[in-house]
Amino acid sequence: ITDNYTNLGFILAIAGVVLFLLFRKKNIGNRFFMGSLVGIGIFSFIMADKLQGHSYHQFPVAPFVIFFMAYAIMVISTNLPKYVLKKENARQGLTLFIIIILLFLLIGPSTAAKNRQFDTQFVGLDIAGEYIRENSELDERIIHSGHQDYGLIWHAERKGIGDGVPDEEKIRYSEEDLNVRWIFIYQWELGVIEKPQWEYISNEYSLKQLAFEVGADGTTSLVYLLLQKGGSFDIDSINELVADKQVQTKNYELTGGTIGLNYVNI
Repeated sequence: ITDNYTNLGFILAIAGVVLFLLFRKKNIGNRFFMGSLVGIGIFSFIMADKLQGHSYHQFPVAPFVIFFMAYAIMVISTNLPKYVLKKENARQGLTLFIIIILLFLLIGPSTAAKNRQFDTQFVGLDIAGEYIRENSELDERIIHSGHQDYGLIWHAERKGIGDGVPDEEKIRYSEEDLNVRWIFIYQWELGVIEKPQWEYISNEYSLKQLAFEVGADGTTSLVYLLLQKGGSFDIDSINELVADKQVQTKNYELTGGTIGLNYVNI
């Protein structure tokens, strides 16, 4: 809610709903928005789990929230001066003042919300996806870590299976029936290294690419592993694998500057 409308904007939308219910008239426009309020309630109930974590799932109801924000601003700015001031010029001046104050109050939170949205980036999906596209056949599929990893599919232009890295039986099925030849393990799925299926993966897949970030204190943190069917891979020998390889860096633009992601092709 804060990212899409700001807290003040959402309060204005609630005020707009209240004002609408108080002053609505019996016409087709009002009936449309009454139906919309009912629809928003049903939609929010069904989509509650998604709405609390994904701002873009609010898009179907966003136009109505924005409408009620605008409606509240219109009603307040045009009616309040009538009850406060008698002179027309003074009322117009107060209306303009109210609008300017509201805009001033909304600019800061709106900018902060925009920056939070822009700065939520999942780095490296483009790098790994482009590597797969350049080094695979069209019918080869990818097991990936799910969630925002679907961005990998966009760049790879390949089909994928995105419920996370499954158990050995499902991996074998995916290879035999779905032609899976790649496994992409993003940072939130790196715990698979400690799971039973890792033994199969490390014996059947070889490392083709990895990415890491370097912190301000010089420590490195692994961002992802990209594995291809064939060969084997020992996670304990990862430093030896990258020791003589060229480290490349890609910069990602944030509102406060850029961050660099280091990656190595094995």
